Amino acid sequence: MVSVEPLSAVDPQLLPLLSKPLQWYQGLTRVLQSKYQERHRSLTSNDGNIQHVVVLSSTCSDAFMMLSINLHHQKAELCCVYKQLKGEGSSRASIDCRIQGLIQDFVNACCFHLWCGLL
Repeated sequence: MVSVEPLSAVDPQLLPLLSKPLQWYQGLTRVLQSKYQERHRSLTSNDGNIQHVVVLSSTCSDAFMMLSINLHHQKAELCCVYKQLKGEGSSRASIDCRIQGLIQDFVNACCFHLWCGLL
């Protein structure tokens, strides 16, 4: 029903964003919650070891961006999640056109956090 695509699959140039230490992603959580105050949702497992921050689109209800932090495995993921349209299979062209702005905005927030860490 949905496709979950890591940012590295969306654009291989984003691979460096997926190799940061776990603390960097925990800081990114705060940046995303601040930037997307009205358009984010935070979900945490009962034991507190798995956390998801979901960034919703204001223009496309069929897609969202997600930061997942798993303290059990000491890893994090940045993903795009979108609903597959009936009859389209995995047609990247139509999907990219609908959610490109959401992806760009999310990546810009990640880059801002990266830039702030350099200061």
